[in-house]
Amino acid sequence: MTTNRRRKYLLLNEENPLYAYLYLAPYLALFVAFIALPIIESMRISLYDWSLIGPPPRYVGLGNYAYLFTEPTELFLPSLKHTLQYAVGSVPLFVVASLFLALAVDAVKKGKAFFQISFVLPMVINVAAISIIWIWIFDPTSGLLNYYARQIGLPPQNLLGHEETAMWTIVAVSFWWGVGFPFLVYLSGLQDIPQTMYEAARIDGANAWHCFKDITLPLLRPTLLFICVMQVIGAFQVFGQVYILTGGGPYDSTRVVVQHMYLTGFQDFEMGLAAAMAWILFSILIVFTLIQFRVFRVGERLEY
Repeated sequence: MTTNRRRKYLLLNEENPLYAYLYLAPYLALFVAFIALPIIESMRISLYDWSLIGPPPRYVGLGNYAYLFTEPTELFLPSLKHTLQYAVGSVPLFVVASLFLALAVDAVKKGKAFFQISFVLPMVINVAAISIIWIWIFDPTSGLLNYYARQIGLPPQNLLGHEETAMWTIVAVSFWWGVGFPFLVYLSGLQDIPQTMYEAARIDGANAWHCFKDITLPLLRPTLLFICVMQVIGAFQVFGQVYILTGGGPYDSTRVVVQHMYLTGFQDFEMGLAAAMAWILFSILIVFTLIQFRVFRVGERLEY
């Protein structure tokens, strides 16, 4: 019996329990080399005072984490606040508006493919190209927006140049660029709902609101959870459009965490501080994700 079992592990065939790992080995090797090891290394770096062009790394323990909340420049906490502001503005917009867009397109009988392509097309354009296009549109002197504003007698608007409007303008640009992803996911979820359930509900006298509340939303719960989690993660990782549209201005009013992390690491060469910021951001995302899972689980229990 032992000999047969040993021979089973020695033979290279599909009966060998280790056979599947041969197919997984290339991915696992790349995962370890480019994801797992860098993650572990970033945790180690966050415990050191390390400047790329300065003296050798010096172990400081949790000193980098403590410094970030008391740094003299007072940039980390404001950048965290601005990131939260962006998340508060963008996540509900993505989650709710894209759902109603998907519902509207799903109800269309003709031309559905045209609307699908229209919403998804901006996703394939690079964030740098998208941002440059919108910089031109919002230009206070020669931009397309202000051109039409002057045509109807309105004064020129510098939406990216004022602290009160810059972040919300970035939210609008981000929505235009990224709405295609949640839209497609919602549309896929809607098409998986059997139409017979709606027909049976209408026979029983249910109107459109009852169908949405009692059929669509409950059956879209896994999709809704996925969209919420992904949008929260994306909101806290926002960088490209902020960096190009405003550079964090005006007066650091749109400076977000990832931008502050990038500037700290690759402009100020403080790699220990930048790594500590990354782990703080990771911890925040873990907390928000667990909260969302908890909220959806409680909501599911209340339904039943």
